[in-house]
Amino acid sequence: MRIVVMSDSHRLFSSVQKIIEAQPDADMYIHLGDAEGSMDMAHIIYPDKKFFCVLGNCDTDISLPADLVIPVDEKHSIFATHGHRYGVHSSTKALAEEARKNGCDIVCYGHTHRTENTYSDGMYILNPGSCTCPRDSSQRTYAFIDIGDHGVFVTIVPLK
Repeated sequence: MRIVVMSDSHRLFSSVQKIIEAQPDADMYIHLGDAEGSMDMAHIIYPDKKFFCVLGNCDTDISLPADLVIPVDEKHSIFATHGHRYGVHSSTKALAEEARKNGCDIVCYGHTHRTENTYSDGMYILNPGSCTCPRDSSQRTYAFIDIGDHGVFVTIVPLK
């Protein structure tokens, strides 16, 4: 199974579209907030795709959930959130604890516009960076998670 993860597109649908078109066979796409409407068009143009989106601190669509638990298979679940409510600029400890409380072993967050791909104490922690305005380099990025019999593999990808 391939799961595409993106964040902080800040109204720029062209970045979202490039990601979807670069990964057309993904099983699902997760946007970690601050889409500011850029996912609305994705739902219209790609009605057959499975999208999940959480509320970011810049989003105005209050119908979006702040956090999502996404079951992947019998072994893995993803805790998806924007991250601003968990103090992710200084630490991901509270975020990892919340994911664990929700029975998840993969946590995906955004907000910082900085990539992270770590594994600690049984928890995969992923921030795909920003697909429009990165803060840790000049490269816009997204990520994908491959899950199968071989395990969990996380890859951060430059957006071309």
